[in-house]
Amino acid sequence: MITYKMENAWRYYDQGQHDSAIDQLKEILAEEPNYALAHGLLAANLLAKSRIHAAEYEIGIALSLEPEISFLYIVLAKISIAKSKLKPALLHCDKALELDVENYMALLIKNEIYCLLDKRNEGYNCIVEASKIEPESIEVAIAFGEYYLDSGDYSAAHELACAALHADAQDEDANILMGRIQLALGNVEDAEYHAKF
Repeated sequence: MITYKMENAWRYYDQGQHDSAIDQLKEILAEEPNYALAHGLLAANLLAKSRIHAAEYEIGIALSLEPEISFLYIVLAKISIAKSKLKPALLHCDKALELDVENYMALLIKNEIYCLLDKRNEGYNCIVEASKIEPESIEVAIAFGEYYLDSGDYSAAHELACAALHADAQDEDANILMGRIQLALGNVEDAEYHAKF
Protein backbone atom coordinates (compact mmCIF):
# COMPACT_ATOMS: atom_id res chain seq x y z
CA MET A 1 0.00 0.00 0.00
CA ILE A 2 2.83 2.41 0.86
CA THR A 3 4.49 1.68 -2.50
CA TYR A 4 1.25 2.46 -4.35
CA LYS A 5 0.80 5.73 -2.44
CA MET A 6 4.43 6.69 -3.13
CA GLU A 7 3.93 6.07 -6.85
CA ASN A 8 0.89 8.36 -6.69
CA ALA A 9 2.93 11.03 -4.90
CA TRP A 10 5.65 10.91 -7.56
CA ARG A 11 3.03 11.16 -10.32
CA TYR A 12 1.39 14.17 -8.65
CA TYR A 13 4.82 15.79 -8.25
CA ASP A 14 5.74 15.20 -11.90
CA GLN A 15 2.39 16.65 -13.03
CA GLY A 16 2.78 19.74 -10.85
CA GLN A 17 -0.14 18.75 -8.58
CA HIS A 18 1.79 19.68 -5.46
CA ASP A 19 -1.14 19.94 -3.03
CA SER A 20 -2.25 16.41 -3.92
CA ALA A 21 1.33 15.16 -3.58
CA ILE A 22 1.67 16.80 -0.15
CA ASP A 23 -1.58 15.24 1.06
CA GLN A 24 -0.49 11.79 -0.18
CA LEU A 25 2.95 12.12 1.43
CA LYS A 26 1.46 13.16 4.76
CA GLU A 27 -0.59 9.95 4.70
CA ILE A 28 2.54 7.92 3.95
CA LEU A 29 4.55 9.56 6.72
CA ALA A 30 1.72 9.07 9.22
CA GLU A 31 2.13 5.33 8.58
CA GLU A 32 5.91 5.33 8.18
CA PRO A 33 7.52 8.40 9.80
CA ASN A 34 11.09 7.28 9.08
CA TYR A 35 10.65 6.99 5.29
CA ALA A 36 13.52 9.23 4.15
CA LEU A 37 12.54 9.43 0.47
CA ALA A 38 8.98 10.44 1.41
CA HIS A 39 10.39 13.29 3.53
CA GLY A 40 12.60 14.29 0.57
CA LEU A 41 9.72 14.27 -1.90
CA LEU A 42 7.60 16.23 0.56
CA ALA A 43 10.40 18.81 0.75
CA ALA A 44 10.45 19.04 -3.07
CA ASN A 45 6.70 19.66 -3.19
CA LEU A 46 6.83 22.21 -0.37
CA LEU A 47 9.59 24.04 -2.21
CA ALA A 48 7.47 24.08 -5.37
CA LYS A 49 4.83 25.87 -3.27
CA SER A 50 7.51 28.38 -2.12
CA ARG A 51 7.37 27.03 1.44
CA ILE A 52 11.14 27.19 1.80
CA HIS A 53 11.43 26.82 5.59
CA ALA A 54 9.10 23.81 5.64
CA ALA A 55 11.08 22.28 2.76
CA GLU A 56 14.32 22.81 4.68
CA TYR A 57 12.84 21.11 7.73
CA GLU A 58 11.73 18.05 5.74
CA ILE A 59 14.98 17.67 3.81
CA GLY A 60 16.85 17.86 7.12
CA ILE A 61 14.83 14.93 8.44
CA ALA A 62 15.35 12.98 5.20
CA LEU A 63 19.13 13.44 5.26
CA SER A 64 19.35 12.50 8.95
CA LEU A 65 17.59 9.22 8.11
CA GLU A 66 19.38 8.30 4.86
CA PRO A 67 22.18 10.62 3.73
CA GLU A 68 23.11 8.49 0.71
CA ILE A 69 20.10 9.18 -1.54
CA SER A 70 21.09 11.24 -4.58
CA PHE A 71 17.63 12.81 -5.02
CA LEU A 72 17.84 14.44 -1.58
CA TYR A 73 20.82 16.52 -2.69
CA ILE A 74 18.91 17.63 -5.79
CA VAL A 75 16.20 18.99 -3.50
CA LEU A 76 18.83 20.56 -1.25
CA ALA A 77 20.42 22.23 -4.29
CA LYS A 78 17.04 23.67 -5.34
CA ILE A 79 16.46 24.99 -1.83
CA SER A 80 19.90 26.64 -1.91
CA ILE A 81 19.07 28.27 -5.26
CA ALA A 82 15.80 29.58 -3.80
CA LYS A 83 17.88 31.15 -1.00
CA SER A 84 20.42 32.55 -3.51
CA LYS A 85 23.16 30.33 -2.07
CA LEU A 86 24.60 29.31 -5.41
CA LYS A 87 27.99 27.92 -4.41
CA PRO A 88 26.51 25.52 -1.84
CA ALA A 89 23.95 24.55 -4.49
CA LEU A 90 26.78 23.50 -6.82
CA LEU A 91 28.30 21.39 -4.06
CA HIS A 92 24.95 19.67 -3.47
CA CYS A 93 24.73 18.85 -7.19
CA ASP A 94 28.25 17.41 -7.07
CA LYS A 95 27.23 15.25 -4.09
CA ALA A 96 24.16 14.02 -6.00
CA LEU A 97 26.43 13.04 -8.90
CA GLU A 98 28.91 11.39 -6.56
CA LEU A 99 26.10 9.16 -5.28
CA ASP A 100 24.64 8.59 -8.76
CA VAL A 101 26.80 9.38 -11.81
CA GLU A 102 23.71 8.99 -14.04
CA ASN A 103 21.75 11.73 -12.24
CA TYR A 104 21.35 13.99 -15.25
CA MET A 105 19.02 16.33 -13.31
CA ALA A 106 22.00 17.33 -11.15
CA LEU A 107 23.80 18.39 -14.33
CA LEU A 108 20.80 20.40 -15.54
CA ILE A 109 20.58 22.16 -12.17
CA LYS A 110 24.30 22.91 -12.39
CA ASN A 111 23.59 24.50 -15.79
CA GLU A 112 20.90 26.64 -14.17
CA ILE A 113 23.32 27.73 -11.44
CA TYR A 114 26.08 28.54 -13.93
CA CYS A 115 23.62 30.67 -15.90
CA LEU A 116 22.80 32.60 -12.72
CA LEU A 117 26.54 33.02 -12.15
CA ASP A 118 26.91 34.23 -15.77
CA LYS A 119 29.12 31.24 -16.65
CA ARG A 120 27.19 30.07 -19.69
CA ASN A 121 29.98 27.97 -21.21
CA GLU A 122 30.24 25.85 -18.06
CA GLY A 123 26.46 25.56 -18.10
CA TYR A 124 26.42 24.42 -21.72
CA ASN A 125 28.99 21.72 -20.90
CA CYS A 126 26.66 20.43 -18.18
CA ILE A 127 23.77 20.18 -20.67
CA VAL A 128 26.01 18.26 -23.07
CA GLU A 129 26.96 15.83 -20.28
CA ALA A 130 23.29 15.42 -19.35
CA SER A 131 22.41 14.69 -22.99
CA LYS A 132 24.91 11.81 -23.01
CA ILE A 133 23.06 10.22 -20.09
CA GLU A 134 19.47 10.98 -21.23
CA PRO A 135 19.50 11.92 -24.93
CA GLU A 136 15.70 11.66 -25.24
CA SER A 137 14.92 13.76 -22.15
CA ILE A 138 12.46 16.64 -22.53
CA GLU A 139 14.34 18.50 -19.78
CA VAL A 140 17.59 18.24 -21.75
CA ALA A 141 15.89 19.50 -24.94
CA ILE A 142 14.44 22.45 -23.01
CA ALA A 143 17.82 23.27 -21.45
CA PHE A 144 19.42 23.32 -24.92
CA GLY A 145 16.50 25.40 -26.19
CA GLU A 146 16.94 27.97 -23.44
CA TYR A 147 20.66 28.12 -24.15
CA TYR A 148 20.11 28.78 -27.87
CA LEU A 149 17.33 31.28 -27.17
CA ASP A 150 19.56 33.28 -24.82
CA SER A 151 22.33 33.07 -27.45
CA GLY A 152 20.00 34.57 -30.09
CA ASP A 153 19.73 31.39 -32.19
CA TYR A 154 15.93 31.41 -32.41
CA SER A 155 15.79 28.77 -35.14
CA ALA A 156 17.64 26.14 -33.07
CA ALA A 157 15.65 27.09 -29.95
CA HIS A 158 12.36 26.79 -31.87
CA GLU A 159 13.29 23.35 -33.22
CA LEU A 160 14.05 22.09 -29.70
CA ALA A 161 10.89 23.62 -28.23
CA CYS A 162 8.82 21.93 -30.96
CA ALA A 163 10.48 18.59 -30.19
CA ALA A 164 9.75 18.99 -26.47
CA LEU A 165 6.11 19.92 -27.12
CA HIS A 166 5.74 17.02 -29.54
CA ALA A 167 6.93 14.70 -26.76
CA ASP A 168 4.58 16.31 -24.18
CA ALA A 169 2.25 19.12 -25.27
CA GLN A 170 1.30 19.77 -21.62
CA ASP A 171 4.85 20.21 -20.32
CA GLU A 172 4.98 23.52 -18.46
CA ASP A 173 8.65 24.29 -19.15
CA ALA A 174 8.29 23.43 -22.85
CA ASN A 175 5.36 25.85 -23.13
CA ILE A 176 7.27 28.56 -21.29
CA LEU A 177 10.21 28.10 -23.65
CA MET A 178 7.99 28.30 -26.73
CA GLY A 179 6.25 31.35 -25.28
CA ARG A 180 9.61 33.07 -24.77
CA ILE A 181 10.68 32.22 -28.32
CA GLN A 182 7.43 33.54 -29.83
CA LEU A 183 7.76 36.71 -27.76
CA ALA A 184 11.34 37.20 -28.98
CA LEU A 185 10.08 36.77 -32.55
CA GLY A 186 7.33 39.33 -31.98
CA ASN A 187 4.48 36.80 -32.15
CA VAL A 188 2.57 38.10 -29.14
CA GLU A 189 -0.61 36.04 -29.65
CA ASP A 190 1.35 32.78 -29.90
CA ALA A 191 3.39 33.75 -26.85
CA GLU A 192 0.19 34.42 -24.90
CA TYR A 193 -1.23 31.04 -25.93
CA HIS A 194 1.76 29.18 -24.49
CA ALA A 195 1.90 31.43 -21.41
CA LYS A 196 -1.61 30.24 -20.45
CA PHE A 197 -0.17 26.82 -19.72
